Amino acid sequence: MTKLSPVQQQFILHWGEMGTRWGINRTVAQIHALLFISPKPLNAEEIAEALVVARSNVSTSLRELQGWGIVKLVHVMGDKRDHFESMKDVWEMFRPINTPRSDCVTWRISSRTPRHGTIRFVPGPPAR
Repeated sequence: MTKLSPVQQQFILHWGEMGTRWGINRTVAQIHALLFISPKPLNAEEIAEALVVARSNVSTSLRELQGWGIVKLVHVMGDKRDHFESMKDVWEMFRPINTPRSDCVTWRISSRTPRHGTIRFVPGPPAR
């Protein structure tokens, strides 16, 4: 991938910051942003180089994004490496993210709060 423009860098940084506020790892969000704006599929080495992050972090993040269904593996003619691309339709991209998943933790409000007026969130089904 060619050098990122200042506007692209700002978009990636901002997307990463938004991700952390949604509870998503910053690097995961930044990799998604890079793939979202990239005109062509990128391999893991290109992603690591563009974002200046460890290759192992890129691999882990790509698996997470693939698990959400918003990044997919593609093959490029003449290149043995795996390449990745993001969904480009924003509405389609948010559909798998907003769909309830079986591996998500369910939360309940604890009936035993430490102090009056304090709400504590506890993983698991409601107490009986």
